[in-house]
Amino acid sequence: FIRMASAGDDDGGRAEIATLCERIVSDPEAGLRAPAAVEGESRRRLSPMQRLLGYCGEETASAERRMVALVSATAVLVDVVPSSRIRTATAAEREQQQTKEVYRLRQQEAAMVSSYERLVRRLAEASRGRGALGGVATRC
Repeated sequence: FIRMASAGDDDGGRAEIATLCERIVSDPEAGLRAPAAVEGESRRRLSPMQRLLGYCGEETASAERRMVALVSATAVLVDVVPSSRIRTATAAEREQQQTKEVYRLRQQEAAMVSSYERLVRRLAEASRGRGALGGVATRC
């Protein structure tokens, strides 16, 4: 991952990004899947990966923060994906009755593919830009 700044010059974003990355890598299943909604909660809860990818495209964030998020998300997926089996279910397989374990595995695979697709879109958007952010996105 990227060298984290000292506490004095951290705007809170780097520490948050590092925490999200640690949560995803330590438990990929929980890190990629959104937590269950709490009763009475009006807005949707985001998974750590969804939050990390949100930093990548956050227009109000500084270019440096977006760069850190892009590189970190890429590193996390490079670390997590090889250890996981990814296969999207066919339409026939989705129609069949599934055990809880199979259902959970398919949800995990779908979350991983969705995260990967979203990261690739963010990298493509950023690579069209000029400056350091575009260069970092192109290298990722």
